[in-house]
Amino acid sequence: MTRLLLIPVVALIAGCTSSQSIQSNEYGPGLSRIDAAVEYVGPGNIKLHEERYPRDVLLVFPAISGSIFGDAGSDVLFAEKIDESMRFSLALDEKVGEMESISMPLTDEWKYRGLRVTPENTLLARVGTFPYSIKTRQLIGAGGFIDPVSRNTLMLIYVDRACVISGKVALDSERFSHNIILPGKGFHWVQVKRDSHNSYSLEKHPDNKVHFSIHIQNLIAT
Repeated sequence: MTRLLLIPVVALIAGCTSSQSIQSNEYGPGLSRIDAAVEYVGPGNIKLHEERYPRDVLLVFPAISGSIFGDAGSDVLFAEKIDESMRFSLALDEKVGEMESISMPLTDEWKYRGLRVTPENTLLARVGTFPYSIKTRQLIGAGGFIDPVSRNTLMLIYVDRACVISGKVALDSERFSHNIILPGKGFHWVQVKRDSHNSYSLEKHPDNKVHFSIHIQNLIAT
């Protein structure tokens, strides 16, 4: 749900490091850490056999400021090389200050499309998700978080205060209905539920059990 990220991947691959483990959550009720497994998936987020797909992968997490959908910017929060166990961790509470400096109120484009954030001056950003092959330095598929049980798509959202994100948005032939109630400052999961063939609803997701999916439909493994 985000467009291709144009960043200097070579520099990220050369300097990527793992996040430190920090458990404190003093900044608010948001998430402080993510520990996730990585899966290759096909249509419907159905898991595929991983042996035939790349394991030498760099996951890049940029910010999408002032919206939930839209283009990713050049501000990269994390660049994580997955290990042999196909897992990674992100210490989110290390990035609160940086994320807040990047975040901005909902842009006029998305207000015009039908979104609303209350209070209106809430700072908002979404964390983008891009998987790169370290060997080829190219995207290897569409990346994203999913719930490992329901297989629903999850978005990682940052806000600087308690807020409500509401409204209906049309993107091409799809419709997205938002009823997202966030309890305070920090990172939060938002779940995208399919209501019908081209209709979805977005709401806060209460769990922190997530996987990272690499969707390889119509792409060739490298």
